[in-house]
Amino acid sequence: MGIREQKSAETHTRKVKVLHLMLTGIVGELHKLSTLEKNVISRMISNSIFDMRVIWSGMYSQGLVDAISLAPKTQKCAEHYYPRQVAGQRILQHIERYKGISLKKLEEFLDVFTRVHYTTSQENQLLKPYQKVDTFISPEHSYQMAGITLVKAK
Repeated sequence: MGIREQKSAETHTRKVKVLHLMLTGIVGELHKLSTLEKNVISRMISNSIFDMRVIWSGMYSQGLVDAISLAPKTQKCAEHYYPRQVAGQRILQHIERYKGISLKKLEEFLDVFTRVHYTTSQENQLLKPYQKVDTFISPEHSYQMAGITLVKAK
């Protein structure tokens, strides 16, 4: 691991620990909060996920592969497999259900919720209607509904 990767890993570890500290601090107050207030916390969690390093899944959209073959400088877009708002909500639901979250469990969630595939910006826009909290069913469903095929990188 190079110096750059090591610093990135250390920064990520610090961010996870701070997020865990914040989440641990709200456990006793969750039952007092309204749905709106819980949505604010869920959004804070999702913003924290956005600020963390991403893990590339090794997948591209076929649309991106095709675009790069026509224009090699085509910009790729890191697209979270799980929408961040959904991820924040699921972490908060876990905390409510189990009256807390261990650092290990948070890391497991983040390992899933920081994964991205690379798509075109246009495809990322096509996914938006299927990645809202009230419309999201699964990552596979979202990609299918948006007409996006993922392919393994060579």
